[in-house]
Parts: sequence; structure tokens; C-alpha cells
Amino acid sequence: MKKTVLTPLLVLLITGCGGGDGEQEESPIAPPTETHYFEVSSLSSQGGQLTPTRLRLGEGEQGRFLVQADSGYVLTGITGCDGSLDGLTYTTGPMRGDCQIS
Repeated sequence: MKKTVLTPLLVLLITGCGGGDGEQEESPIAPPTETHYFEVSSLSSQGGQLTPTRLRLGEGEQGRFLVQADSGYVLTGITGCDGSLDGLTYTTGPMRGDCQIS
């Protein structure tokens, strides 16, 4: 009697573990995308420094450079990489290719 009760119960347990009702679709797994990296270099002129001298940034990332004027010099401007100056920090625009600030 025990064999006949356990066998149908075991069959129900095995078939009940299917993991779903078949109506849910699995999402396809996308392969990882390749990140493109670009180099930003800085060219300091007489009377000041930009640090760091180089940055390696991923596509769309922005970099920051610190500006330091030597004694007796005044910062007149910085250009390059579609950036903007805020105080003594120059922030590049989102990276789309190699570029240089000076």
C-alpha cells in the first residue's frame, strides 16, 4: 500500500517543478557593449599649469582639469574639448573623440 501512495506523489512532485506555465517569455541576454575610450591632453602655456596632463575617458564621460596660474600671471582663458571653466576647474564636454585643451 505504501508503494502505490508514494509513487503518484513522487510523480506529482517531479512534474510540478517545471518552473513556469509556459506563458512567460525569457528576455534575450544582450552581449556586453564595447566601451570606446578617448584621450584628452592638456597643453600648459607660460605662466600656468593644467593638471593632469592627460586623461583617458570613456565615450560620453567628462573630464576635469585643475588650473593654476603662476605668481604675476592672470588666467585669460582655456579652450578645447567643448569644455567650460568654473573657477579654477575646467570640465570637458562629453567625450566623442581625442582632444586637447590649452
